[in-house]
Amino acid sequence: MGRLVTITVVLVSLALVGPGVARAQDASPVASPAAGGTCMVEPRSTDELLALWFGPEGTPLAAPLPASPVAGEAALPQGEAADEETVAAVNATLQEFSACLGANQFARAFALLSDDLVRQFGPTSGETLEQVRTLLEAQLIATPEPVGQPTEVPALRDVRVLDDGRVGAILEEEGELIFLIFERQDGRWLIAEFFEAGQAGAEATPA
Repeated sequence: MGRLVTITVVLVSLALVGPGVARAQDASPVASPAAGGTCMVEPRSTDELLALWFGPEGTPLAAPLPASPVAGEAALPQGEAADEETVAAVNATLQEFSACLGANQFARAFALLSDDLVRQFGPTSGETLEQVRTLLEAQLIATPEPVGQPTEVPALRDVRVLDDGRVGAILEEEGELIFLIFERQDGRWLIAEFFEAGQAGAEATPA
């Protein structure tokens, strides 16, 4: 899967590998060396994932388009600073998401993404519902398989509450900025959207 240094790398990796690597839906929660965290979230079921990717007749559903990048940190959505509890909660979501990916528990990782974001990482063109179901069910494992080198995801910064009630935050790694948007569902903050925001310190380019 490559280096786990930014959410972009992680999510793009998911998009590239597709559901063929989804696994560990019945595995026990585990600690993952990829983020130094623990993957505790209940996994999405095969039927739930298939319902996000296919219609009732088995026809593939159109995937939502990814968010466009912005030209600089100043162009990011603004909002009031989030309280400490919210900051801790969205950081916990990101760390657990990374831990689940690091342990190859993709069904659990998907549980930390919104439905729309999961839809972006569905099957490749031409795969049928039954083919994807077979892939998902065949790759269930009893013992998680940690992968990759130990890498801790940096803490989010400038966490802010947006006008629509969602929460935005900046992930900075080696000068590259990623803006993540979280939305609250069933008492948990999920990653709902993300996009690139250029280099740290760069000024926004006028529209």
